[in-house]
Amino acid sequence: MTPSLLQDLLEEFHQAMKEFDGSIQREAEFPTIPNKIKVAIGMRRTGKTYFLLQQIHALLQNKIPLSQILYINFED
Repeated sequence: MTPSLLQDLLEEFHQAMKEFDGSIQREAEFPTIPNKIKVAIGMRRTGKTYFLLQQIHALLQNKIPLSQILYINFED
C-alpha cells in the first residue's frame, strides 16, 4: 500500500465519520477482548459498515482520538 493510497483511505474514513448521522442503532456488540483487532465479517448489505461506524462513534464519545482509530474499506 503506497503512502498516498493510505492517506486517501484515511481521508475517506475521516469524511465518513463527519457525515455519520448515527442512523439505526445496531444492538450487536463486539466481544470484550483486550488488545485485539476487531473485524466485522458477514453477508453483503447486512449493515456491517454502519455497525462499525457506530462502534467508532462510541469510541470517539469515550474520548479515544480519531488518530488512534484505523478503518480501511477494502471495497475498492
